[in-house]
Amino acid sequence: MRPWLLSTLVVLAPLPALAQAPASPQRTTTTPSTPPVGATPTTTSTGRGPSPYQAALNQGTDAYRRRDYTTAVTAFQQASALDRAAALPMLYIGYAQLARGDAATALGSFREAQRLATVGADDAMRARAMAALAATLESQLHWDEARVTWQDYATWGDSHAGVSFPATARARVEALQRRTTVTQAAEPVRQRIAERLRRNAAAQPTPEGMAPAAPGAVPGTPPTR
Repeated sequence: MRPWLLSTLVVLAPLPALAQAPASPQRTTTTPSTPPVGATPTTTSTGRGPSPYQAALNQGTDAYRRRDYTTAVTAFQQASALDRAAALPMLYIGYAQLARGDAATALGSFREAQRLATVGADDAMRARAMAALAATLESQLHWDEARVTWQDYATWGDSHAGVSFPATARARVEALQRRTTVTQAAEPVRQRIAERLRRNAAAQPTPEGMAPAAPGAVPGTPPTR
């Protein structure tokens, strides 16, 4: 993982290896006497030990800290299966996939985490998923999509400043815009160099200091008098 990407994720979306064991997702319900829809209580019905959902998250977090990312993914997937409406397990799946070098799959997990968080009105998780998605897109050189995603994050973050970092996102947008400007300005020069190299290769000029061989002469033999 690139150093700047790691620092960005730590600031905008703390990695499970750096955070405390995650708490159960908090969602609201119109009926206070019933548990939130799709949520699993932190403890069992007897009040002893963590719930299966929390136990799976804990197992995944422990595996992540040990850098056993395959085990972490499996554990977080178990947590996701126990609470399919929760964005947190899917976010952590993306972290673990990214850590083991599977950025393409991690992008899908971050997108799904963002979707779940949006549906569940979980603004904190949505901010973390958006940041992870934008940073990963940028690390994979998807410049245009990364810029758009950072811009979406910044725009949304302006009205959700309590859970997001819109200034940081906007700084990434500006950096990517500068990169685009520099790349566009350098493109004509790059094309001229490429064309010159193409012509030189086609002409195959005689190296400096070496006289061209006479017609019919065998290369590498001295000229006859």
